[in-house]
Amino acid sequence: MPKPVVLLFGLPRCGTSWIGKIFDSHPQTLYLHEPDSWGRLNWLPLFADVTVDVAGQRRIENFVAGFSMARETKVRASTPIFPKAYRGSVGNRLFATSAWTAKLLAHLRGEWPLPWVGPSGRGQQVQPVWKSIESLGRLPWLLAALPQARAVHLLRHPAGFVASVLHGESAGRFTAADPASEDYGLYEILATTEPARRRGLDLPAFRTMLPVERLAWRWVIYNEAALTVGASDRCLVMPYERVCEEPGERTRQMFDFVGLPWHAQTEDFVHASTTREQSAYYSVFKDPLRAANKWRDALPAEVVTRIRAVVADTALAQHYADQW
Repeated sequence: MPKPVVLLFGLPRCGTSWIGKIFDSHPQTLYLHEPDSWGRLNWLPLFADVTVDVAGQRRIENFVAGFSMARETKVRASTPIFPKAYRGSVGNRLFATSAWTAKLLAHLRGEWPLPWVGPSGRGQQVQPVWKSIESLGRLPWLLAALPQARAVHLLRHPAGFVASVLHGESAGRFTAADPASEDYGLYEILATTEPARRRGLDLPAFRTMLPVERLAWRWVIYNEAALTVGASDRCLVMPYERVCEEPGERTRQMFDFVGLPWHAQTEDFVHASTTREQSAYYSVFKDPLRAANKWRDALPAEVVTRIRAVVADTALAQHYADQW
């Protein structure tokens, strides 16, 4: 049996891809990149009540148990691709060939499954890691339903989050039809959450706001909903900026928390990913501190003031009290 799953959750544009690949760099991890995509967890609300019934628990256990057989290109073939101890040298070569073949076919024809995944992590030393930008609001429910799981909740400075979303939209990097600040179906759901109800935020209130204010409230509500387990000894809150400042030390902290030993392959990747620069939008090779602080030049002072006003009275503000 593999180890209990690690839940590596955060909002989009919060460093989850880079930190996900740090976890993937360990030779004993089975890394799943957004396995909850394509509506696979639509049976579970985006902000699920922590009450877990037997049927729901079995359903999520089966979902996680299927990770070793996942073959989707997006889920299993995110790059770079790392050698795994449980595959062996021949298996690692076969997996890499399979992944690159699937990526080529996906580029030509759309999503394409890997033709071969091989021994995919059923051993006792294998650590499954589920990286998600979709299920942050589900985190309390998932930790209740998976009592042996551990979670790393990734934060990013709210102004950094807003700036990155706006930049991605202006560059046409996202596939959503509407800008994130105008996804009123989502804001209608956000209005039903405890953080929103406590503040009297409903859909008409969201509609009266400026786009940057709506994005800032999205940041607050999602992260506060996840922080209902923040005091749990099974959930580590990790600001992205701390990892950018001290990548080796903070990676060791996250690995220690989930029970992963340090490994030279991870050390090499942390060094390479923070000292090399690639221009690709989703590249994990870049100067992390420069990337984390781009918002300081990108956002006008009055926009930063509005974002700060939204988050000022939240428990989350303590993480960034001296970083405005």
